[in-house]
Amino acid sequence: MIFMREIDDNALVSIIVPVYNVEKYITKCIQSLLDQTYKNFEAIIVDDGSLDNSIQIAKSLVGDDSRFIFLEKENGGQGSARNIGIDHATGQYISFLDSDDYFSHDFLKKMLDPLQKNAFIDITMCGYQRVKEDGSIIDSFMPNITYYKNNKDILLSYEYINYGVCNKVYRMEVWNNYRFNTAITYEDKEILPIVIHNCSLHLIDEYLHFYVYRKGSTMNTYSRQKSVSSVLYIYDKYLEFLTTEKLYEQYKDYYEKSYIKFCFYRQISMLLSFSDSYVQDSKYLMKQLDLNIIANKKIIRLFGMCSKVTLSLLMFKVSPRLLKSLYAVQQKIKSVLKFNQ
Repeated sequence: MIFMREIDDNALVSIIVPVYNVEKYITKCIQSLLDQTYKNFEAIIVDDGSLDNSIQIAKSLVGDDSRFIFLEKENGGQGSARNIGIDHATGQYISFLDSDDYFSHDFLKKMLDPLQKNAFIDITMCGYQRVKEDGSIIDSFMPNITYYKNNKDILLSYEYINYGVCNKVYRMEVWNNYRFNTAITYEDKEILPIVIHNCSLHLIDEYLHFYVYRKGSTMNTYSRQKSVSSVLYIYDKYLEFLTTEKLYEQYKDYYEKSYIKFCFYRQISMLLSFSDSYVQDSKYLMKQLDLNIIANKKIIRLFGMCSKVTLSLLMFKVSPRLLKSLYAVQQKIKSVLKFNQ
């Protein structure tokens, strides 16, 4: 029997918002919190050494609203700002919002309702839409918890659940033993699969979170050492996690397929899109990867001979320059087709 309890209208939720140089976007972010239909929240705004007027804009918007708490720290990155926020949070529930993104006005109400009614739910999640700065929709993503469970997508490699932390609300105790790694890029990807492992999940089948696509963000830039070292560190931690949980033998193929997909294929995609030193970055990447995992026979076995992943990786191994040339042609064709639409 599922234990049910009445909604506690006084349940406090803590929303953590790290801020660094987002004066162009922060108004919409803060306004989305002010417009929430569920009012009993605290918004912990962490100034991560911002050099522009972001914090001043936020403070002018909230005025004397005591629900908004402003903290200051030296610049240390989004992970360190989130950690400060977690340490200061006092709510029964916790959520994260990046300062260039925003929630729908009913995000908190709809996301909290199942958590308050059902004591066995640990995390609620919703769909998100990636939008341009003018609000027009680029694409949408809806998590599929059933597929996640049935396909044992423990590292989120099949991406039935995205590894971003912001389209979710958590019971505070879920985060008791976890903090973000402050030394890497993609800190969400490292921590979220481990955080949600063995948690009870619930989906709100609506798009309530909006991720603003902008040039220069972490996901749209490439730093050779930071990007490669971060993703390889993450997969070392995944390996440690699977070993500790005595799951490695069961998930060995899955782990290696995930490694190939994210440490090799996804990194090449980042190189093609954002690298200013493609040839040098390509050589660096190949030197860092585990050659036993990215062996041709293993790639073919795990992805199939004719898959896009296999063909791209084999071509890259033969000639990174050739793959770059074909990518450039593909982008030109896409541009022409888009122009003629």
